[in-house]
Amino acid sequence: MKNLLSFVLHLCDTVGAFTLDAVRFCVRGSKAFAGLVKIGFFKFLTLISKFYNNVVFASLKYVANKVSPFFNALQEMLEKSVRHARNNGFVSGVAKFSKEIKKCLNKNKKTVVRVVNYVAPAVAVVVILVAVNMLSNVTFAFEVKYSGETIGYISDEDVFNQASELVNKKVEGDVSEIATSPVYNITLVNADQLSDADKLSNAIIERSSDVLTKGYGLYVNNRFVTAATDKATLDNTLSSIKAEAEKKYSTKDVEFGATVDVKSGLYFNDQIRDAKSTKAVLTAETLPVITTVTETVDKDIAYKTVQTRDNTKYEGYSRVSVYGKKGLERSVVRRVFVNGVETETEVLSSEVIKKPVDEQVIIGTRVVSWISLNDNAKLSWPVAKVGYTYISSYYGAGRNHTGIDIAAPMGTQIYAAAAGTVISVEYTGSYGQHFVIDHGNGMKTLYAHCSRMDVTVGQKVEMGEGVAKVGSTGKSTGPHLHIEVIINGTKVNPAPYLGVK
Repeated sequence: MKNLLSFVLHLCDTVGAFTLDAVRFCVRGSKAFAGLVKIGFFKFLTLISKFYNNVVFASLKYVANKVSPFFNALQEMLEKSVRHARNNGFVSGVAKFSKEIKKCLNKNKKTVVRVVNYVAPAVAVVVILVAVNMLSNVTFAFEVKYSGETIGYISDEDVFNQASELVNKKVEGDVSEIATSPVYNITLVNADQLSDADKLSNAIIERSSDVLTKGYGLYVNNRFVTAATDKATLDNTLSSIKAEAEKKYSTKDVEFGATVDVKSGLYFNDQIRDAKSTKAVLTAETLPVITTVTETVDKDIAYKTVQTRDNTKYEGYSRVSVYGKKGLERSVVRRVFVNGVETETEVLSSEVIKKPVDEQVIIGTRVVSWISLNDNAKLSWPVAKVGYTYISSYYGAGRNHTGIDIAAPMGTQIYAAAAGTVISVEYTGSYGQHFVIDHGNGMKTLYAHCSRMDVTVGQKVEMGEGVAKVGSTGKSTGPHLHIEVIINGTKVNPAPYLGVK
């Protein structure tokens, strides 16, 4: 009775506290009320649970003490019936047991009634308290549903927000399609049914397993580029890119110009690529490949041309006395290529293997003067004096030159040096287009390298008559007239015949 009184007093306290909490709800609003209802309800359940330990077992013990004589008598009767059955057979034993139990019930009628009066309420109390004990673990929760399917229970919406953030970390790409806002229903569940953020995020991901694949992602400078189902696909692709550069430049000094990481995780199906597609997506902008080549380079050193003026030679005279020779410089060069484009060149060392030899050229400075016809000249000047006109090479000239070269602009008029008859008009590899005029008395003149010839064989020409145009046909380095004077079949120096002093 003492335990029962204590329970009633505690119960009154709880009801009073709950009532006071309910009054406060009027001020704090509906959300506070929901919390207070939960607090008051669970205070009540806790008290019931404590009373369960003190009252139930005490009551059962009391009942057991009251009914124990009846059960002792019942046990003794059962033992007698078993012994009778062993001595007289099973049927006789059953009859004996029925007779004895009827006698026992009549003899202990008051005890049987007492058992029923005590046991039935005790059993009811036990059932109620077990139910209360189970309800003490019940809590209000939000049921999270997608398309009518329950994926978990959470204590508040913040848990879902945290789960969405975890999904975003676990899955590469835009997760808005798989972590959409769910439908919430308020319900009662056991506390152990509540999901934390991690458990709920796994449930969201599992629900989207048809669009997600476990694989490996390739990240360049912490930025996602592509993914594959296995790590080997990405590793082999990266290795092949390096190997191609190594083969192309014959060097092992190849590296990526960015931080490259391979991470395992969950990826959308359209992010997964095979080896060929993975390599194609790694463009020059996505993954710079830096190749460094160190090589030995030979480079020509140009020679200088040194001119020496000679006033004993006429203007236009030029002769190479010492031919120039290129030198050779050997350097060790470091070259850097980024995706095949050279971005840096550094000379590490250099050495002159052979020095260049300067070319020596003698230049004539003597001014040419001539007279078309005078006492000493037998021939007139054969080239029109327009623009530049000068003797570019003399007879002999250190190279067995058989005439005089008169430089003039292309197409300048050529005149017959004396009257005569054209005896030949032809083209050869050396003279190019050329012709010969016979002046009689054993003298002939030859005109070579013409761009155009205006005479024919057998034609009679007069001194100063236009016969051709200056050109550069045959073996020639520029437009000029090569004129020869032939006396009795011998090629002689034309200068005296042309009045060149």
